[in-house]
Amino acid sequence: MEKLSNPMDIAENKLLILYILSKLKSPINNIQLTKIILEHHLMNFFSFQQYINELTASGSIEIIQDENQHKYYQLSKEGLTLLETLADLVPKPEKNRINRNITRLVKKTMDEYTVTADYTPENEYKNAVTLRITEGSDTMIKIELQTGSKSDAKIICQNWRNDTQILYKKIVDLLLGIKESD
Repeated sequence: MEKLSNPMDIAENKLLILYILSKLKSPINNIQLTKIILEHHLMNFFSFQQYINELTASGSIEIIQDENQHKYYQLSKEGLTLLETLADLVPKPEKNRINRNITRLVKKTMDEYTVTADYTPENEYKNAVTLRITEGSDTMIKIELQTGSKSDAKIICQNWRNDTQILYKKIVDLLLGIKESD
């Protein structure tokens, strides 16, 4: 657990939050990020909430809202630049622990969501595809499109199921006008 009085510890904890966000492939809500922080005893709840607010106010973290006004965090370009510049200050033991557990943490986080991908053949040359992510009773994203072939519909559905987080983030980034960094 972090120490409250040392400015260096505060900086390390803020960088740790940015580091976790950099490892995630999609935006995350406050509850899910809080679970990750507390489950790994990285800092206390009140300090974490203060740091999130400060990182958001400084522009290091962006807040994305879905159609139901739910808020999600993602690392901003400024936050990524700051993290890359000060990467050596991220505490190695915590960094290693996050690196070892990030896949499990992401899976556990995404298990709270329901991902669906279905298609309905309308005729020989027209297939209706519906892709969706829901959180409880809230729809985070719903995409409906037409394909010319059944095989295209199957491929789209399979890709959505296999790469939901990556595709969701790319769609949100495209809609926000954020270009993928090389």
